Amino acid sequence: MYLTKDEFIILSGLKQGYKLFQIGQEYNISIGMNDPRIVSLCKKYGVDNYNIKALIQKADLNKAVVINNRNEIPYFQYNGYELVETVKICKKDIKELVVFFNNFVKDDDKYYDIITYYDGLCSYIKLIDKENNKEYSIRTVIDGEEENGSENNWK
Repeated sequence: MYLTKDEFIILSGLKQGYKLFQIGQEYNISIGMNDPRIVSLCKKYGVDNYNIKALIQKADLNKAVVINNRNEIPYFQYNGYELVETVKICKKDIKELVVFFNNFVKDDDKYYDIITYYDGLCSYIKLIDKENNKEYSIRTVIDGEEENGSENNWK
């Protein structure tokens, strides 16, 4: 697992049985409530936010790689100390989303996941309706050929 220096220090302290305030004192770092470094550790190790017991059990310090510059950590992106996920979209994608929501969504409080991925052949941006596991294609790019979402695949 790729970790920042602070994440490694905090995780090491937790694995040694230190409380958060003790880690802060021992290593001279400031640790606050809902500290983004702990939230990031939980996300990276796939445990519920701030479930420190599960984090301690799941994390293996022997498999940790410390990277000094958080912007060079592969697979993860940071905004300050916050671990973030990004979906790259363009103006055309926004237009397709507006058409989709205006024409096909009645419930103003319904949530969708926006995902993006590359499968080795195509890159995609999709909306996922978790309630019925339905996917709606917003943009697909195959070998440079771009196909935007259409009302045909949204019905």
